[in-house]
Amino acid sequence: MDKLTKSPPAIKLILLAAMGSVLFTAGSAFLLFRNTQNLTSAGRWAEHTQEVLLSIQGASDMTQRSVFEKGEDATTRPTSSRRESVAEVLEWAASLSTKIMFRPCRILS
Repeated sequence: MDKLTKSPPAIKLILLAAMGSVLFTAGSAFLLFRNTQNLTSAGRWAEHTQEVLLSIQGASDMTQRSVFEKGEDATTRPTSSRRESVAEVLEWAASLSTKIMFRPCRILS
């Protein structure tokens, strides 16, 4: 009879430990899932940033090459040529800003 009175608390303790293990596993799985989503999103933003930086660098290199090919610098270039260069840069900046504005929508989805 002594064994019967002591066994129910042991069963309760085992059940409580099993439920604790299940809850701990579920909580860990949720945290792992959330962290994986955050890392994936951060990776996409890093890729986007790299694309923008490479685009800026390419435009800078292109501008520099065109200036050196023409043998001009900012002081010897005619005013009309400077205006054309400014127009090209503004056009490029507008296209870049469009890329920057619409890219995050694709990243977040």
